[in-house]
Amino acid sequence: MAEPALAREDLCALRSEIERLESADVSTLGRMARGQAWDRAATAAVHERVETGAEPFDTALGGGLARAALHEIRTEATADNGAASGFALALSRLALGRGPGLILWIADPMGARESGRLYAPGLMSHGLPSAGLLHAAPRKLKDALMVAEAALTVSSFAAVVFEVYGNPARFGLTESRRISLRAKAHKKPVFLLRERGGEEASSAESRLLVRPAPSSPVRMPSGRTYEAGLGRPVFHVTLEKSRNPLSPDFYLEWNADDCLFRAIEPGRIAVRPADRPADPGALVSLPGDRSARPDQMGQVVAFSRAS
Repeated sequence: MAEPALAREDLCALRSEIERLESADVSTLGRMARGQAWDRAATAAVHERVETGAEPFDTALGGGLARAALHEIRTEATADNGAASGFALALSRLALGRGPGLILWIADPMGARESGRLYAPGLMSHGLPSAGLLHAAPRKLKDALMVAEAALTVSSFAAVVFEVYGNPARFGLTESRRISLRAKAHKKPVFLLRERGGEEASSAESRLLVRPAPSSPVRMPSGRTYEAGLGRPVFHVTLEKSRNPLSPDFYLEWNADDCLFRAIEPGRIAVRPADRPADPGALVSLPGDRSARPDQMGQVVAFSRAS
């Protein structure tokens, strides 16, 4: 009888220790991170709102994107995840500003399998500094939440991108409330990148539905205009949740050189007929030794059954 009693006592002690670790204050992790050499205090002035450069979009948000808040970026299809990732990185770059700082990307294992991982040369061409982004890949959602809360207490991080695939049961209103309170307390934005997820209740100040849009036409030095797809990236953004009673749509073009957005009209994305060449001609010339008529099918022969 003594051995089962001791086993139950050890089990209770183990459960108590697990509960203590799970409920531990993440500020301890923040104090540990502040002792590292890469933790640099930001010297740039911190404003309450981040202006994107697109005036209609900033007006709809109440003067810009709130810095000390949680913002949700949502996609409806897996094919839109790339556009949403680029939009989240662009907003993080705006939050970073011109001063020193880092951006933390907390990846989701399912999102990495479905949409791929971040590509360093692509990040540089998108306007992010070569060493300005840290990538974390926790295996469990519980660990990802702990990393996000701890990162908000570190002065080096100017923004946190928290990637979540779908609508997991362990990330609901309570968890988003915790992240939102941490962001407000430490005056840093958190971008919840919900890939292929549906609308649900959360403490996010704004929820943005992001879809890809064709790039603006590019006019070459020769004067010829190329079709959409070669220009700067354009994002189709729907403001689903904000203080604005409407749900307006915006087409935002990202300028990676100036690190600013520009609102464009949907009609300006397509190439106007007047900009097309007068006689574009065929891309590949047709062979001259063939008839213009389609080839006729051969004679149909009926074979007898083998059995």
